[in-house]
Amino acid sequence: QKDELTGAITSFTYAANNDTSDVTAKSFNATTGEQTTVAGSPFGGGTLPVIGALNPAGTLLYVPNAGSFDISAWSVNGTTGALTVVPGSPFAGGISPFAAAVDPSGRFLLVANAGSANVSVFSIASSGVLAEVAGSPFAAGIGPFSVAVAPNGSYVYVLNNVSESLSVYSLNASTGALTEVAGSPYATGTSPWAVLVDPTSRFVYVTNTFGDSVSAYSSNALTGALTPIAGS
Repeated sequence: QKDELTGAITSFTYAANNDTSDVTAKSFNATTGEQTTVAGSPFGGGTLPVIGALNPAGTLLYVPNAGSFDISAWSVNGTTGALTVVPGSPFAGGISPFAAAVDPSGRFLLVANAGSANVSVFSIASSGVLAEVAGSPFAAGIGPFSVAVAPNGSYVYVLNNVSESLSVYSLNASTGALTEVAGSPYATGTSPWAVLVDPTSRFVYVTNTFGDSVSAYSSNALTGALTPIAGS
């Protein structure tokens, strides 16, 4: 948000508070560095909220609740940063949903379900309402803790903490359905925790908690297959 008088740029940050089962919202002035709590914050959610996601436009926020097995959804006020509950929220999720991501088109929400070893995919209506797509949830490894979508929207990465592997899927841009790519899942380091994709969609990185390391892979743009990078 840009202040037309001062030229200051303000953005908003949202933190899921696992211990108090709510979400804290703050505004951040990019010119001064000042942070201010948004009016009405914290905003109540489900039980044990974890890793949430904003849609690309920054108008919708989704937070999975690991304790209540559902997903809280809010619309975001672009001027104040305040949250308003989306009608029908919270939406039913898998067992212990642990992390969420929205694809670059803003059409689909993906949620890694740590307790049920799968990933749920929902279509996102203009109102923010969620509807699970056909075939969801899709099988993953054991203990999926993190999910990421390539910036080009072609592939989805689900990190499996317990089975120490990375599941890779192609994403159907029309239906939201996931198809696991040949060679998936791929081995990671010890107790992997998070997965990230670089802005070009060419490289994928996994942080390994107990291995004190990062696993790096190059992605084949045509097949989605991963190849470990030398030295990784």
